[in-house]
Amino acid sequence: MKEAERLAEEISRGPLMAYLAGKKMINVSLGLENFLRVELEEQSKLAYTEDFREGVSAFKEKRRLQFKGK
Repeated sequence: MKEAERLAEEISRGPLMAYLAGKKMINVSLGLENFLRVELEEQSKLAYTEDFREGVSAFKEKRRLQFKGK
């Protein structure tokens, strides 16, 4: 149970928008062409999110990520 709680906590601090995009891609992956089309659309949107900027900043500053789901 402690491991499940730790994992849930880790996931909750993750990039919500990217998780949602991934779920959408899985749901429409009826073929490679559809999957790639949706991936392109979703990745294009994610590049303009606060979480994307946070990920890049945290990487550059070598610090822990602080995603907000925005």
